[in-house]
Amino acid sequence: LNFKPVITLKNEGITTLSSGNFYMQIDGGTTQIINWGGSLAMQQQVQVTFPLQMVTSGTHTLSVTFANANGQPTDNNITNDNKSISFFAYNGSSAAAIPFTEDFENLFPATNWSVYNPNFDITWVQNTNGGAYGYSYNSASINNLGYTSNPNRKKDALITDVYDLTTVAYPELKFDVAYARYNANRTDSLNVYYSLDCGETWIKLWNQSGNELATAPDTTGTFVPTFAQWKTVSVSLSAIEAKSKVSFKFENVTGWGNMMYLDNVNLHS
Repeated sequence: LNFKPVITLKNEGITTLSSGNFYMQIDGGTTQIINWGGSLAMQQQVQVTFPLQMVTSGTHTLSVTFANANGQPTDNNITNDNKSISFFAYNGSSAAAIPFTEDFENLFPATNWSVYNPNFDITWVQNTNGGAYGYSYNSASINNLGYTSNPNRKKDALITDVYDLTTVAYPELKFDVAYARYNANRTDSLNVYYSLDCGETWIKLWNQSGNELATAPDTTGTFVPTFAQWKTVSVSLSAIEAKSKVSFKFENVTGWGNMMYLDNVNLHS
């Protein structure tokens, strides 16, 4: 399987960043060195696309370190120079059957699911404070209130496995969500997309934001939903009911609002 890693490089220093080296490993293997040159002012960032990589189907680890900034062998803050993430490579040979339910009670992200976190900061996590309507122990959540400054509409997503919709008539996607705004000026959005090509392209299926999405009153404290502060969303999949390989993406777009919770993602007829 072939892919090109895309890395976000941010200048946390006080001088313009003009050069450096990326050191990349996949699964602890041979270190690849990617030279970088450009012009990044303080707090600016850029996405860097690495050369084409090849992996087998399954779970892998990508590790990246940035060093030799502006030709200097030392760094005043080495704690933000490296990052490792796990990812799942899917070969497209088969798709999971439905009906299917993901309740976030066990492994997170679930088998063959992935978390998209391009800025390597706040993102979707397993939340152990309780599930939808108080019927379970866990859910998925993202803390839009957790940024120390305006995050400027950063996007993070939960991406599902690939599913076969040919086996059922009138397929439907259902999920439970809980959300509260911070105030009318600081609101977040939840977008749901589908893909028919393993994530190469995404088509928006559903969207709500702000007060339309909210299940509870505005709060400037960290929102923790009561049993009654959830709602169930049902989305028809009639436009793609005959498709054999469909994946879904739940995308949070942060407006520096408040906690958002997701539970019981359900595919059924």
